[in-house]
Amino acid sequence: SWTDLTPAGDSWWSGQCSFHNSRAGLELWIKSSHRHGIKMITYLWPTASGAEGFAWAQRYPDLVTRNQHGSLSSEFHDVEDLRLLSKLHTDPVLWRLRYGVWHSLGINRGKLPAIKMGADEVIASAKEFGWDGVRFDCPPAWSAMGAAEHAQECRQLGVTKLMQRLIPEYAGITGGSLSGLAVSTRNLRYMRHRFKTEISPYFAVSHNVGDVKAKDLEAANSWPRELTRDGQQIMHEALRLCNNWRQYRETILSQSLLVRGAGGHHTVVALNRVTTNLAGGYAAIFTFAGGSHPYLGYGWSRPQPGRYTRFATRFGEFLWDAELKLIPPKQAGVSVKSKRPLLWQPYLFRRSTAQRRLTVMHLITPPARNEIHSTQHPATVPVWQKNIQVTVRAAAEPALWLLSAEPDLRTERLSGRRQGAGWVFTVPEHRLWSMLVWQEPTKND
Repeated sequence: SWTDLTPAGDSWWSGQCSFHNSRAGLELWIKSSHRHGIKMITYLWPTASGAEGFAWAQRYPDLVTRNQHGSLSSEFHDVEDLRLLSKLHTDPVLWRLRYGVWHSLGINRGKLPAIKMGADEVIASAKEFGWDGVRFDCPPAWSAMGAAEHAQECRQLGVTKLMQRLIPEYAGITGGSLSGLAVSTRNLRYMRHRFKTEISPYFAVSHNVGDVKAKDLEAANSWPRELTRDGQQIMHEALRLCNNWRQYRETILSQSLLVRGAGGHHTVVALNRVTTNLAGGYAAIFTFAGGSHPYLGYGWSRPQPGRYTRFATRFGEFLWDAELKLIPPKQAGVSVKSKRPLLWQPYLFRRSTAQRRLTVMHLITPPARNEIHSTQHPATVPVWQKNIQVTVRAAAEPALWLLSAEPDLRTERLSGRRQGAGWVFTVPEHRLWSMLVWQEPTKND
């Protein structure tokens, strides 16, 4: 919760889903992850939750949200249920009788003192537990507020000069109102500034947002632009409800390209139901090949057609490098000949320097059915292909590598044969996803 990321005691119950946590277990998990180079990101939701949150709201009644009638705005809660929590949590017989709703009050993100307290709590928690970043499940956006009220809050908190530095485009507004964009930008820049200076310049910041539009990212000042600035992450959650493979893969690819082009990173939340090993495999393939990152379970716990997480970890440069740009097949001088349909034209990328150019090409067998979840048809595994021919236009034979995660991580250097103005390479076996990578001198372009 916004107000309580540093719980007291050796164990506690989380606000959302009532998860049981222990201090020793959390510290062990974080330290073990750090030993393997894994960053740990804490969740942040703008609420004051549970009994502690309600006590906080009594101390700061002006910092919680209210509805149009002046009543506290919150998720459904029951005071009696709060009183029973300690009994229900500790008695295994009564465990399943707990209410299970997140008892919470909303935080007024228009108030700068509330924003400061949220930043204070993240910083204190990061120093206590070792978090490497924070994910805003709801970004710190808000509506318009009075410019005079904003100026007064800045004076009270002693951050007037800091705000002039952080939001120069809005700092000169002294009368009337600050727009919702101005208030939201203030909130995010202030929190990011404190995270980067008081925790680490590499502290990661992620936001649960959804679709972003190109016109918003092209604008000098926009909320999506602010959320992607300087390597921040955009998370797309709504796609978890998708039941259409084409929509799923096209959304991931287009959104990832937009976000990466704006200097950020893209993440997609896993499908609500991964009912088959094959569906989990395709979800991973379309996420990784589309340049996005997975969040939550893609069916990792069950056998999949390939070792996709190992593959992405080993060859992440060819998936997530922001310098990889989509390139049309004709411009790239690439063609494919196969007996069955393949997705490859939307997944052709290039990165160029003054000396060399790198081409990354994905070959993906489309799902047998466009429907992701079906109760009428069993999962149909597409037919594997052999001897797929890939022609690359080049003066000299490029060093072309075949990379695959199926059935396990494997690499193979392919030899080409001269044909006209190009070279023909044969992919001996292709299952669901193969990646071809090659380099050429730029001077021959």
